[in-house]
Amino acid sequence: MVYTGVCNFNSRHGCLKCTTVGEYSHQYHTVVFPNSRCPKRTNEEFRNKKYRDRLKSDTPLLKLPIDMIEDFPISDSLHLIDLGVMKRLLVGWRDGNFKNLTTKWRADDTLKVTQFLLTCKLPSEIHRSMRGLDELHHWKASEFRSFFYYLSIVILPDFMSKGPYEHFLTLFCGVTICSSLKYSSILDLSHELLLYFVENFKTYYGNYITSNIHNLVHITDEVRKFGPLNTFNSYPFENKLYCIKKMLRAGNKPLSQIAKRLTESDWNVKSKLSKAKNETNQYPVIKTNSKNRKIIDFGMFVISNKIQDKYFMTTEEEIIEVAEITDEHIKGYRIENVSDIFELPIKSSYLNMFKTGVQNGNRTTEIISFNNVSYKFVVTTNKNELYFIPLLHTLII
Repeated sequence: MVYTGVCNFNSRHGCLKCTTVGEYSHQYHTVVFPNSRCPKRTNEEFRNKKYRDRLKSDTPLLKLPIDMIEDFPISDSLHLIDLGVMKRLLVGWRDGNFKNLTTKWRADDTLKVTQFLLTCKLPSEIHRSMRGLDELHHWKASEFRSFFYYLSIVILPDFMSKGPYEHFLTLFCGVTICSSLKYSSILDLSHELLLYFVENFKTYYGNYITSNIHNLVHITDEVRKFGPLNTFNSYPFENKLYCIKKMLRAGNKPLSQIAKRLTESDWNVKSKLSKAKNETNQYPVIKTNSKNRKIIDFGMFVISNKIQDKYFMTTEEEIIEVAEITDEHIKGYRIENVSDIFELPIKSSYLNMFKTGVQNGNRTTEIISFNNVSYKFVVTTNKNELYFIPLLHTLII
């Protein structure tokens, strides 16, 4: 956090939000933070230079009417969770880097997880397909995100013992609650779950409580202030950086090239906006793709009879599998006999997550109005069971 004039995140006084003091671990060759329950830092004490061990220099930001503690978020899910905690856990399970052999996967377990990942069909809204664990160090943040939110609770029970898996579920439930406004009423529960995960981390993985692990205890406070995690992560900036890099045509004068390309892009955007002034998209919109397949575009997601896009929840809380789409309605099958995926630390149904056996035989057919579509599911199959997990950005209050 150089811009605020404080020491780095991996120093002994590196926590931006609380007064915990780290310890250097000779075993892990890094600073760890064993204490999770420490007094919070305050803007007043920061400006009065009470944190002398943390401050390195004055910052011009002190001239602004901002809170020097709360207005600087640390809960960027891309770096904290996806490329942070989730990547560290997956690498540790695969390679046994935690010095705890009880959480290390065998070679054939790793192969089975890879086979599962390669067969998963993710919805059209998730543009990057999964790769195997043999390419783990090349995974993008979005792949770790897809694994964490949609695949982990499907495949991990097959390769983890009860204790470590239930410990992981406290992280999964805590972060999921922080990822949608729909769960905002149980943010207090999320804080307790994440606190439990951090405080019991050493039980299964040793004292490797780095700044990423420690900062999990501060997520819920920032979600209360800024909104769900996806509303203030750095994914849009990473995507924009990729676009900027694509604008370069040579290594000479990169700033001039980017300025010219942005000017050209600005003219194109203005042209498109002027053409669209009299056009208003009223969702849902019926479209037909190149294979003559009807698709319903709801703006934030699409529904079709493709296997990865054909499951959704209705406003009457029925899970539907699309059979046919017409210009007036959806004809589909109601999914019967659903149950919870897990029951601890909370029932998965509280997070709108379910499982059921593969549906066979005669099934109930229903006609569903487009207005009765509530949100979309990510559906995966494992051991002849279907797992229904909400596509997070489609959840509404």
